[in-house]
Order: sequence, then C-alpha cells, then structure tokens
Amino acid sequence: MRRALFDTVSVVIGSGKVVDREGFLSAVYAASIGSITGSPTAAKLTVKVEHCDTKDGTFEVVPDSKLDPDTTTSDGILKEISVTSGEEIKMNLDLLGCKRYIKITPTISFTGGTSPAASGAAYALVLGDLAQAPV
Repeated sequence: MRRALFDTVSVVIGSGKVVDREGFLSAVYAASIGSITGSPTAAKLTVKVEHCDTKDGTFEVVPDSKLDPDTTTSDGILKEISVTSGEEIKMNLDLLGCKRYIKITPTISFTGGTSPAASGAAYALVLGDLAQAPV
C-alpha cells in the first residue's frame, strides 16, 4: 500500500513564484540562508506573503495575522529575523484565510560590509493539510 503522504503534499522550490494552493489549508516555508559573504555586521530575513483570486491578477499582501501569529506582522510580512551563514529556518503558515493563489517572497538585507551577499540561498514551500484527502 502506498503511503498517503505522496498524494497529500505539494512542494514548490524557489521564491516569488505564483502557487495554486487550492485544497491546501497550511504550509511550511523553509529557507536555507547559504554562505554570507562581504563581512556584514548584520543579516536579516523578511518574508512577504501575498495572495490573489487569479494566477495573473494583482497580488496583495495577506492581511491575516493568522499566517503564523508568532512571527507575522499585521501587513502579511513575517517579522524581520536575524540570520547567520548556513542557517536553516522553518515557518508554519496557516493558509485558511488566503485566496487561491499565493506568492511568497523572501528578502535578505545586510548592514555594513563590502558588497555583502548570501550565495546559495534556497527556499521551499511545502503545502499540506488537504481539505479533502484522496481515497
């Protein structure tokens, strides 16, 4: 018998992509920061969550602080968090209040340093919690 996991999750690699979340009620967003170069004095990550009724429509910031009450501001942007080289971060997202299409965009900002960058940063969204699981 095949395990139900294969039919009840969807994985999207990358950032800023339009994702059809139809049927999925929650997600885990993961960020792997990669190597930070340029010797900044600080590095911070913010994650913006937007939604829309159509794939090609105008996306707006999710106003629902229920995305993750511990880390979401009222404007749909996950609170800025300090990050370090090679750090992995996972965020639980409640998508119940979101429209059908979502877009998640991370931004790493730096303070100081010479041409600071985060090389090899990777992002993934795992959709789960299907409203109706396959039989």
